Amino acid sequence: LIIDAVSWRILADDLCRLYQGERLGNKGSSYRQWVAALEGDGCKNQEEKEYWNGVMSDYIPINASLKTTVSHSVDLSFTKSLTSRLLHESGKAYNTQINDILLTALGLSLSELTGHWVHHVVLEGHGREEINAEIDVSRTLGWFTTLFPVRIEVCQDLVLSLKRVKDAQRQIPQHGVGYGALFGYEQNSLPEISFNYLGQLDKGSVNDWDLCSDAVGETNDPLNRDTYLFNLNGWVSEGHLQFNIVSRLPEAALSVVTDKFTVYLKALVEHTASQSRTYLTCSDVEQVVAQDYLDRLQEHQELEAVYKASSLQQGFIYHALTQGDTDEAYRVQISWHYKSAIDKSKLKEAWHYAQRKYPALRLRFAWEEQMLQVVDKESRLNWNYIECADEAEIQDLKARDRLSAYDLSESGLFRVTLIKQHASHYTCIFNNHHAILDGWGVAVLLDYVHETYKRLCADEVIESSEDVGYLETQKYIQTTGSDKFYWEGYLSQLDERVCLDGLVKPGLRDVVVSEYKYIHKTQEQQLVLSQSLKIDLILLSQERGVTLNAILQYAWHKVLSVYGYSRQTTVGTVISGRNLPIDNLEQSAGLYINTVPLIVNHDERKIIDVIQQIQEDINEANSHSKVNLAELQSSGERLFDTLFVYENYPVSQSFTHDQGLNICIDEVVEKLDYPLALVAYNKDENFSLSLKYTEDLFSQDIIEMILTVFQSVLSELINKTSFKSTELKYLNDNKITLGFNHNYLQYSDAKNLVKTFESQVQRNPDGIAISHGKLKYTYQELNKKSNQFAHYL
Repeated sequence: LIIDAVSWRILADDLCRLYQGERLGNKGSSYRQWVAALEGDGCKNQEEKEYWNGVMSDYIPINASLKTTVSHSVDLSFTKSLTSRLLHESGKAYNTQINDILLTALGLSLSELTGHWVHHVVLEGHGREEINAEIDVSRTLGWFTTLFPVRIEVCQDLVLSLKRVKDAQRQIPQHGVGYGALFGYEQNSLPEISFNYLGQLDKGSVNDWDLCSDAVGETNDPLNRDTYLFNLNGWVSEGHLQFNIVSRLPEAALSVVTDKFTVYLKALVEHTASQSRTYLTCSDVEQVVAQDYLDRLQEHQELEAVYKASSLQQGFIYHALTQGDTDEAYRVQISWHYKSAIDKSKLKEAWHYAQRKYPALRLRFAWEEQMLQVVDKESRLNWNYIECADEAEIQDLKARDRLSAYDLSESGLFRVTLIKQHASHYTCIFNNHHAILDGWGVAVLLDYVHETYKRLCADEVIESSEDVGYLETQKYIQTTGSDKFYWEGYLSQLDERVCLDGLVKPGLRDVVVSEYKYIHKTQEQQLVLSQSLKIDLILLSQERGVTLNAILQYAWHKVLSVYGYSRQTTVGTVISGRNLPIDNLEQSAGLYINTVPLIVNHDERKIIDVIQQIQEDINEANSHSKVNLAELQSSGERLFDTLFVYENYPVSQSFTHDQGLNICIDEVVEKLDYPLALVAYNKDENFSLSLKYTEDLFSQDIIEMILTVFQSVLSELINKTSFKSTELKYLNDNKITLGFNHNYLQYSDAKNLVKTFESQVQRNPDGIAISHGKLKYTYQELNKKSNQFAHYL
């Protein structure tokens, strides 16, 4: 009990190095340090203790009629062919390890003896797991071997039995290293059956040093008898899988187990080694789905991974199921021109490389039991090539492309159309569902495609590794839990909703914007800030230590508070979602963004204090991006009717640097599912904003007025950040005189003034109706006061 099998290999390796005059490596942790760390870890791990109690909860000892006091020993040896297939071919089909297959064969053979489908077995582990980062016993001599119980559940189905055994093995915490520290090894506390696969004993031979197979006599004292009813030890030596079985079963019973073990092992190896593809099991997908559902998902298509759909993806799925055939929202179309000759076959090949590299391009979704994102190993590239010189036909083609819906249950939720207009002029249309890519990801993707195309044209070998950042992000989100608790606390301050009903077209005064769900047709209005205003804003952000994003957010909230007569405004803010402890996310393509609420209180604080609070809230939002917006809208009512998007991700190098392709952007078309959305672009020399709006609700005049006020607020706050937020003018005196006196509106003759006022009270009871100095009345308060006064009269 002072040295284990791994230690023998370490010792032989060290002796060989010293014999050959080499120096040994650095000294690792001591055996005493490992024991102390193990005991300390075990004492504080209540969750692991509950796991082990669960494993043994249905343990039943083997019937006494199958026990004798006489020990029998049996040796088994398997052919080199079977051994080779077990070692090198059997693990691919179900992502299994050798132990999974051997334990399944053992469980099935035990069922032949006992008639039970559940068995409990003691396994041995090498014990050299990483307990903490400070302990390294990889080259330490000692007895590190650990014992721990496992529960093996099998059934009549060979493959299902293997899946169950494999998944149970993957649930074992730290490969069982903590069991001894938690429970010890008291006699009769462990199952009566022991299994130990030692691996390939002659695999690690060092130079000319090999294990000697000569007999060495007795290695155990005759009085040193173990307490196991059935003890099975296996290894591979000289290319043969071999087992030694010592048992106190009757000889006939022992023969049943060994014979059936041989039969089942051969059947398992034959089945697994002959499969042409891989099948995932529950442990491969972090137990997010049951095996029968997982089998349906991979029945016709080999899978790489399955994850829960992200919060934004869940919203997209819901939209697609309810409005996907009639609403083109969340289909993003980007078109650009190549002012050069293009090798269409090489460009198509570059897109194939991109699809293999980026898992997001092989995504599909499922929602029968829960909303899932499914990553296929391979996916068809939706590529179209057309020769067309007529510009009107191209515009018609783009319009039809935007109207073409996606089936979210089919992988490859994007399409590429290359149009040859003439020998040195091509147009490319890239369309994707927003559920697979955000703007940052599109820029990364297009850079990769065009760089790969250039290399293919130069006959270079393309070596490209998979974008594991996206896969690691999904795992991280699933294992770290939601930030819902933070957002519930943040939303507790919400006590007023901004009302935008006063902005709708005159003939739609009865429309309630917050209840308007389906956006039929959208338009957008552009605003390009002057260079002088842009420079002033940049200087302000630098002097005050805030971002341009925070300043623009403040101005947008201020505009909404003006038109909504609200002391508190809530806007949906789009965050990057890439502020995670995962490497190389800046080069990953996928959907990382999320939309979260940002609340601003318009009170007596200084403007700069409000902006700094916005900055702090944005930082916190980025640190707490793992939340499903639908969970925060428990009542089913939207938290906000407007979005603010600050586009600060890297622009695709394809459109900013000449790569010999002479690429120039044509247009980007994306329809959002909110009545109003302000998008800020800070690109190159220009600082522009685009106000996207639903044409059904808002007139162009109103939108232009909103942008005018927005620009005025920005101009005013430059030198007035120390003013109170309530003191900021949103129009200069000239614009107030000229603009606000042109206020003729049509109104319905069916309503008198009283009825019109009462309708406004119902729509916006908490909005400010009148104010004078510090005195303010909401519509509800004013209605109550007017009724009291009427009764008095």
